[in-house]
Amino acid sequence: MAMGIQTDNKTTVNVHIYSPGVGTGVSAHFQLPADNRDIFTGRKAELKALQQKMNSKTPVVITGLPGMGKTQVITRYIYDHLERYSSCFYFDASNVNILHRQYKNLYRVLNLGVSTCSLSSPVIIDKIRTHLGSMHSEKPWICVYDGAMSQNELSSFLPMGGHVLITSRSTKWEPAWQYSLGLMSHEDSS
Repeated sequence: MAMGIQTDNKTTVNVHIYSPGVGTGVSAHFQLPADNRDIFTGRKAELKALQQKMNSKTPVVITGLPGMGKTQVITRYIYDHLERYSSCFYFDASNVNILHRQYKNLYRVLNLGVSTCSLSSPVIIDKIRTHLGSMHSEKPWICVYDGAMSQNELSSFLPMGGHVLITSRSTKWEPAWQYSLGLMSHEDSS
């Protein structure tokens, strides 16, 4: 599987996915946070810890209060390490209904079978989880769930077999490696 990235107006990333069973590949637009590498500062220790922990199959959860920079840290990580992954799937996990819509769209993009009109959301979620779990390549894929409310709401969506990165205000995630993001140090903020 390979992925090509093209940035359009710094908010949309054009992802071309080549996946076993998908055929010649599918182009799709995923709404990623804007590339923040030009303005991002600090958080070097957090990014290093995140990079080390992303080698495991255990979900990685960045927690913290609103405004601490969780999304900014994962955005920086994603753009710094895109070449490390065969695919990157970014989801706004702040609302279960939004996640259902995003999974339905991903099901269509990946061309996983019959029309989504005849399938229930749990079936679509299961088919995507199965597909992601069966994707084998030299590089792992990554699924990013930004703004997850709780583990209970998100657990049925989580795939196995690749890397999972989650941001959340909640600190109740098991099993997962958690990093609580606090205020930036004075050194990091200047």
